[in-house]
Amino acid sequence: MDNIVGCVGPLATSARDLNLFCSVMLQYEAWFVEHQNLYIEWRSALAERGDGLPQRLVFGYLPDDGVVSPHPPILEEMERTKKALIAAGHEVIDYEPMDHQAAWDLIVSAVDTIGISFDLPRSS
Repeated sequence: MDNIVGCVGPLATSARDLNLFCSVMLQYEAWFVEHQNLYIEWRSALAERGDGLPQRLVFGYLPDDGVVSPHPPILEEMERTKKALIAAGHEVIDYEPMDHQAAWDLIVSAVDTIGISFDLPRSS
């Protein structure tokens, strides 16, 4: 279904794990199979040693999109992480969601049209 583009997004605890994930995924050469995928060279030196990485990084921060709210302990850790990034000299930009509920409702209606039915939050 081209209406909803999925992605494989790893959650990892280290750059080493991300490096492994990306190296394995690139071996699959998905850009030959799925037209949405682009070939982008993976730079192991950047992941392993930080070669070419700027000293000051910029992070987007979205604690709550107005549709799904994280549990309080998760929000506390997100805030602690934000403060640690700022203290380390990085920039953290608060991301203001547009209308995620409208986007979610659009996704639900697209999924419903192909006969998949399951409980999803909907706006009233």
